[in-house]
Amino acid sequence: MRPLKLRMSAFGPYSGETTLDLDRLGETGLYLITGDTGAGKSTIFDAITFALFGETATAERSAQMLRSKYADDSTPTEVELTFAYDGKVYTVLRNPAYLRKKRGGSGMTPQPADAKLTYPDGNLKTGLRDVNRAVIDILGIDREQFTKIAMIAQGDFQKLLFADTNTRKEIFTKLFHTGKYAQLQQRLKEEAAKLGREYDLVKNQRSQYISGILCPEDEVMALKLDDAKEGKASLEEVMALLDSILKRDEEEQGLNISEETRLNELLQSAVARISKAGAWSSNEKILAETEAELAVKTPEKETAQNLLAEARKAEPEIERMKAEIAVRTGELAGYRTREELSGRAGKIVADLKVKYEALEAWKAEKKECESSSKEKKDRLDQLEGAETQVIRLDSELDRNAELQEKAGGWISSYEDLEKEKIKLIRRKKDVDDIRFEAKKQNLLFEVRNQAYLDDQAGVLAADLLEDEECPVCGSKHHPKLAERLKGAPTKAELDSVKRERDRLYEEAQAAAESYGKAAARAKEKEEGLLSALDEMGVSSDAQEDAYHAVSRHHSLLKEAEETIRAQLKKAKEEVGLREKLSEEISKISERIETISRLSSETEKETSSLEAERKEVERQIREMDGKLRFPTLREAEEDLARENSAREAMEKKIRDAEEAYDSLNEFVTSLTARRNAALDGLKEKEDIDIEEVTAQKTEVAEKIAALSERQDDLHHRLETNRNIRSQLKEKETVIDALEKKIRMIGSLSSTANGSINGKDKIMLETFVQMTYFDRIIRKANTRLLVMTGDQYELVRRKEAENKGSQSGLDLDVIDHYNGSERSVKSLSGGETFKASLALALGLSDEIQSSAGGIKLDTMFVDEGFGSLDENSLQQAYEALAGLTEGNRLVGIISHVSELKEKIDRQIVVTKEKTGGSKAQISGI
Repeated sequence: MRPLKLRMSAFGPYSGETTLDLDRLGETGLYLITGDTGAGKSTIFDAITFALFGETATAERSAQMLRSKYADDSTPTEVELTFAYDGKVYTVLRNPAYLRKKRGGSGMTPQPADAKLTYPDGNLKTGLRDVNRAVIDILGIDREQFTKIAMIAQGDFQKLLFADTNTRKEIFTKLFHTGKYAQLQQRLKEEAAKLGREYDLVKNQRSQYISGILCPEDEVMALKLDDAKEGKASLEEVMALLDSILKRDEEEQGLNISEETRLNELLQSAVARISKAGAWSSNEKILAETEAELAVKTPEKETAQNLLAEARKAEPEIERMKAEIAVRTGELAGYRTREELSGRAGKIVADLKVKYEALEAWKAEKKECESSSKEKKDRLDQLEGAETQVIRLDSELDRNAELQEKAGGWISSYEDLEKEKIKLIRRKKDVDDIRFEAKKQNLLFEVRNQAYLDDQAGVLAADLLEDEECPVCGSKHHPKLAERLKGAPTKAELDSVKRERDRLYEEAQAAAESYGKAAARAKEKEEGLLSALDEMGVSSDAQEDAYHAVSRHHSLLKEAEETIRAQLKKAKEEVGLREKLSEEISKISERIETISRLSSETEKETSSLEAERKEVERQIREMDGKLRFPTLREAEEDLARENSAREAMEKKIRDAEEAYDSLNEFVTSLTARRNAALDGLKEKEDIDIEEVTAQKTEVAEKIAALSERQDDLHHRLETNRNIRSQLKEKETVIDALEKKIRMIGSLSSTANGSINGKDKIMLETFVQMTYFDRIIRKANTRLLVMTGDQYELVRRKEAENKGSQSGLDLDVIDHYNGSERSVKSLSGGETFKASLALALGLSDEIQSSAGGIKLDTMFVDEGFGSLDENSLQQAYEALAGLTEGNRLVGIISHVSELKEKIDRQIVVTKEKTGGSKAQISGI
């Protein structure tokens, strides 16, 4: 992936729109991103990362913090990146969530985060989730991998250099996705613990089953069973004892079954004899009862039979009456038809009345609508031109607002200028004060310098000896030596005074220059304000008068605004009234048309109803001559009387039939019961009920006692058989668990690095050691170059102690003295080189593990300030080696030596008005 063009708008320190044509930097070699501290050098990489993945390169800078604090409210915050990958060109446009100015009206409104990706063929992908997924599909890596491959940040990788095994383990877990091995470790550990719990549970269950074995207390085997329950017997002994108990109980159960069969046969015989005696007694009783009832009911049956024959003599009359009723029932339809015609005639008369009334009402309403329509049309003509008035007043209001904004801005700028002038007066005093202090310090220096010079003769004289030449005059005789000047300063004291004087002069010069620039800016603002008066149509001879003139102008504009608003309100009300009148006129016209249509339809319906009324009245007159009763009600009442007489005769016949049938059925039943009782008494014999009952009771008691013993025996057998089965099953489970515990326990100890006496290396750490060794090999190819073959990184093979996790600790070999020591012993410059080499090695390994993904651009951020000239050259050569294979490497730094070495540069500078700008130079 190689960035071709980057556009940033209101992003980070870049307040406006900044476009970098990165394609100008070429496809290979080094280029420098340089500029003021805090100006936004690293923000360029943040912008690239944000455009691709929707997040910045550093976790400290969230997407919600990307809106430039220097940007105008109307400037959108967004990043657009055009990049090349695999010979194809893509463009991604992305904005974070931020508050923007409302497009209509004042105030702010939330702008949601969004993204768009344009493919080489012009197809478009939109939406955060879809664009994020598409970019990862194109590049083959996610944000975290991209930042570790494409950005080498010295501070971050110094942490990696000095990290212990646990810290590196966390870092590598994220970078190389080795968490699945940690999950396997944890699952093995949990599985081993789970198997242990299952093993203990099954053993406890086996003990509980043994404690549940049943045996009569008076048995000799009960003593052996007590020992087994206390755990004094092996499982084989327990099973043998349990088999003996089962065998004894099964034999007893067989004997009891034979005895129970014999007793049941005796019981059934006694029950049968008692049952026969009871049946004979019952039949004798039934025989006496049925013969008595037959003597009474047989004569009653004959009487009922005679009454039924008498009632059936009326059946011919009933048939005649049915025929008459059928004829009369058929005539009822004619009565109903006549009543329906009478009802229809009444309804037609009522409908005609309603229709005539409606015609009169619609005639009156139509006249009223026509009058109202004329009045509203006259009023509508009076309001002609209201819409034009609204448009004109709206335009005047906008113009007034524009003029007010200009005047208000001018007043605000003027007030700000006045505040700046007050500050300039204070700053001028500060400059004068510093200059005064500098002059005082200069006077002090001149006085002390003179005293120092005057004291030099005494200093020379102090070391002169007789017969030795004077270094000033050459004489070997020194009759009168000069004396030291009391209170004269030393050379160091004089230099201190001089430095303070120079500092004050420099401070005064800087303050004066700053004041001069500020005064010039204030003058420029003042001239700009005066020139702006003409644009607003305000004239004035003096600035003070201009402020009051603009203020009056602003007030007049506000007053005019109120007037315009009042006129606009009235005009809009008239427009609304016109719309309302037009709508009402239209509705009235529609109503008149409706009334005309309804009147026409009603007149047609009235004619039709009149014709129908005449036809109905004719039909009623015709039917009146055919019917025997005046009304339907009288006809129905006569028919009802005829039906009642017929039903009374039919009921008399039914009652006689029911009485006869009931008595006949009862007599037949009594006869059958009497005959059955006679049959049951044919084989009657004498039985002693009391003796047989006593025998039955004795046998039943013996059976109950035997059944109780059998229940106890059955319960004991079922319990012991179930326990024997469970013990065999649990033994099988225990054997299987012991095998699994030995296997899983060994795997868990190995995977979790908890084997006694060996290094504490977990499975995940072991996998990461392979990655770490490859990283170190790649890092050493550059570290040896940067250190002149002195230093080489090496993974520590042994832990400091057997009780802590190990495997990812790092040492360094010093080939100059042959020692191997901790990387923490390296100096500041050596630490940077090692950190950079390790970072580059990690970048190479991540790129390799990501499936051979190749990024054509890389960034290296800061850290070069701690290097001496030779080390800087070595680091430069190592970075230059990164550009092999058409790779472009950007170095983010403000080190001056790099500016001299690297011509291609992106220069980032801070603007005086706030914010930053960036431009490509040296090309």
